[in-house]
Amino acid sequence: SYQQHHTFPGMQPVPIHDGLQLVLASAFASPDDQTDGDVHYSLGERGFEILGDGIFGPPKLESIVKSSRDITAKLKTKPLDSKCTISMDVEHTCSLTSAALHVGAYMIIEQRSSLDTVIQTFQPIEHDFVPFESLTGVPLSVLDFWSALDAAVRNGWIAPSDDDEPAFDIDEVFHYARVANGNVYWVVPGRLLLFPTPDATLPEGVEWVDDETGEGAEVRRRFSAAFYSNLFADEFEVSVVASLGGACDAERAS
Repeated sequence: SYQQHHTFPGMQPVPIHDGLQLVLASAFASPDDQTDGDVHYSLGERGFEILGDGIFGPPKLESIVKSSRDITAKLKTKPLDSKCTISMDVEHTCSLTSAALHVGAYMIIEQRSSLDTVIQTFQPIEHDFVPFESLTGVPLSVLDFWSALDAAVRNGWIAPSDDDEPAFDIDEVFHYARVANGNVYWVVPGRLLLFPTPDATLPEGVEWVDDETGEGAEVRRRFSAAFYSNLFADEFEVSVVASLGGACDAERAS
């Protein structure tokens, strides 16, 4: 059967609400091998990030939340006796780790599964997980990400897709975290955020400029102090700003 041939060794189907089950599949698993009614969802390029020189970096939070929502939307349209197969489109030694991270995140965010339940579910294959690397050189495990997501869900910072009144607008977080929209990151939602030092060299009245970065590269945008001042006053109600850069940088940007 599809399950016997394409699940990872030792991996049992993950039970999902309403009798659905989820089966992890490797990159070589083909949707053609599935039975009628099964759901195939591909993580595609959202599975992980290649940071350069072959460094296996973790997926972005926005990608994790989006894949969890996409899986939920797919499952709502399928019969009760169908199963969902999560696969990677990229042949990579880290594909299993990436798929497990996303499925565990789905369980935490959408199913409201406990961290212990997720850990127990993936225990048969945890020995095959590889650590994610970062630009800081500090390795990050799948458990590190699951633990962070679990804390975020328990604090109401990330809500399942069926929550009509989330305590915090995660889509707004993703919007302002993009380089083109300010590069602002919430550390503790509603209380503490980080942002780059404003560019004091911009002419008066100019709130941002774009740097040339090569075709296909992400835009590099520099912002003035006035841009952040208006953003923090109008959108975030920020009352205190502390500079962690050099004194000269803070003085020029003030």
